[in-house]
Amino acid sequence: MTKAQNNVRAAVERKKRPKESWDDQLVFALMVGLVFGLVAEKSGAINVVRNQFVCQDFQIAKMYLSAAAGAQGIFALMCMISMFRFRVTETKQTTSSNAGFVALVAGSAMMGAGMAISASAPGLAWAQVGAGLNSGYFVILGGFIAAATYGFVKEPIDEVLEAPYYASRTAPQYLHDKLGMKYHEVAFIFCGFLVLCVQGLEVLYPKAVPPLDEDEEEANLVVRYLTYKNWTAAFGGAIFGVLQGPCVYMLERTYTHSTAFVTLIAAPYYLIPKKQFYYDNLAKKHLGYHLKYYKETWYYCQFFILFGIYLGSMISTSFADTYGDGNDEVNPLLALIGGLLMGYGSRIADGCPMGALGISGLAHLEMNAIYSTTAMFVGGILPSLILPSFTTAN
Repeated sequence: MTKAQNNVRAAVERKKRPKESWDDQLVFALMVGLVFGLVAEKSGAINVVRNQFVCQDFQIAKMYLSAAAGAQGIFALMCMISMFRFRVTETKQTTSSNAGFVALVAGSAMMGAGMAISASAPGLAWAQVGAGLNSGYFVILGGFIAAATYGFVKEPIDEVLEAPYYASRTAPQYLHDKLGMKYHEVAFIFCGFLVLCVQGLEVLYPKAVPPLDEDEEEANLVVRYLTYKNWTAAFGGAIFGVLQGPCVYMLERTYTHSTAFVTLIAAPYYLIPKKQFYYDNLAKKHLGYHLKYYKETWYYCQFFILFGIYLGSMISTSFADTYGDGNDEVNPLLALIGGLLMGYGSRIADGCPMGALGISGLAHLEMNAIYSTTAMFVGGILPSLILPSFTTAN
């Protein structure tokens, strides 16, 4: 079947399927966030961000790779079933960055530096707040400040990073296309490779998991897992990765949340008279960047995902009686600076290297996801090596 025939078939399938209502999408986004918050807290990911960059703790890598493997596996299965295939193929564009290669790498490296400085991440900060770690508030504040001010610095940044000889924008490139194979064939192979990588990390860098106490052993399965203080990172990541399948089906998007910061800043635009806005040169030039982020339901779904992360982490610590027990030694100023860098980095790269460009991009076998993930980890190494001299944070 030719590409044109596939496009026609996709259009027909799109018209046939029912459209999810916005309230259903918001509720489902909240549930997705709740699962992620629960998984992040139970897997210990909220306490080991900085140590991951200097290879002292591999919980983040295990969870990240397991999530990518789980998403690849579920996407590959969905691609083999006609009623789900087009849901997967249509979401490819949502994980693609519109930034040029230099901007993609620079923004991802800035994101990694912000993660190392704040010992957090855009989504993990909400989990940290839910777990009683106050540093998360400052990371979130930095993210909102970056979202509110990016329109004022976008033009000079574009002049430097998006000059004609740097832009190099091309159509998204995928690993399976380069290999001349079908997506599900390469996805199953790559999924197996990631599983082997995670198992190798588990063997080389095992994390001791405390045994169940008497009360946990006597409880039913659901209560047992909620009250249990530690899950393995691989188990938690796999749960979240598989959840990408329902996410694609219900939301028609893969998991991401970094744009929610911009959306909440842009929401008050509903109150601005449109005639006044468009004739105000300052607003049009510097705040116009936010216009595309305050109308679509999907952007508000991202906020519900973040709020769900907060709730999931709080529920996890409440059941396990571990609220406030995590490491919270990050200097508030460093947390704020880290939040700013992550906010600007995700805007420059046109996506979050942990979410849209990371787990979701790797699940789609997109080449930009590989570049972005590599740049993010490289960008976080130097700050992670320097900061222990100034603070004893994780």
